[in-house]
Amino acid sequence: MGGQVPMFLPNMGDCPSLLRNAQSHMSSCLGGKSNSFEGGFRIPFITHWPGVIPSGAESPAIVSMFDLLPTFVALANGTLPSDRIFDGKDMRDALLGRVIPNRFVEPPRPLFFYCNRILMAVRYGAYKLHYYTVPVFETGTNASLLQCPGGWPLQNMFVMGNCPDDQVTPHHPPLVYDMEKDPQEQYPLDVRPMSAVGETVVAVGKLVAEHKATLVKGAEQIGKFSVAVVPCCNPPSCTCHN
Repeated sequence: MGGQVPMFLPNMGDCPSLLRNAQSHMSSCLGGKSNSFEGGFRIPFITHWPGVIPSGAESPAIVSMFDLLPTFVALANGTLPSDRIFDGKDMRDALLGRVIPNRFVEPPRPLFFYCNRILMAVRYGAYKLHYYTVPVFETGTNASLLQCPGGWPLQNMFVMGNCPDDQVTPHHPPLVYDMEKDPQEQYPLDVRPMSAVGETVVAVGKLVAEHKATLVKGAEQIGKFSVAVVPCCNPPSCTCHN
């Protein structure tokens, strides 16, 4: 593939739910596509660049799709426009298989997890802070089999993809997990003000405030749709997706 760098990124988490999620399979992580648990976001990033990327090289760095544009521009010795804010960072060290001194990018930078307009969670170094969560749905239960044999309720998809207010649970203080020790997000940490994690909560709260201050509201591109064009597997009720 002359002049090309093949990259492989799955379009959903490869570390799906501890339960049998509507869009995943049994594995070791909580959640699935469209929610902020690791089952919805943790995926491999594979690149192939003979003569540049060492064969078999690995990096534990956390990379977001937002990082691709700044990284490619840097690899091309280009310059990003200065008239806008870019959420991504230059991640050449991770892409090229170079050694990173810490398990996480230094210094830590926040990664923001949104569902529609809601800032659900923030990843910061080893920690992940959940400010809001939505239900993690199961398939395979008697109820779902009776309602939608071979599929799952469309309402579940609506909740996962749109996060309506009545299905979102706020957490004050946020639920905090050590992603290095607990990637399954099963054991929330002590976040009392005098604890070490409590200090991180305060620091990330300031970063969240700074982030929100830079946001400019645009036209919504998701979350608004016509029921008339929703795929229907069991007309006329249209309650399931197969």
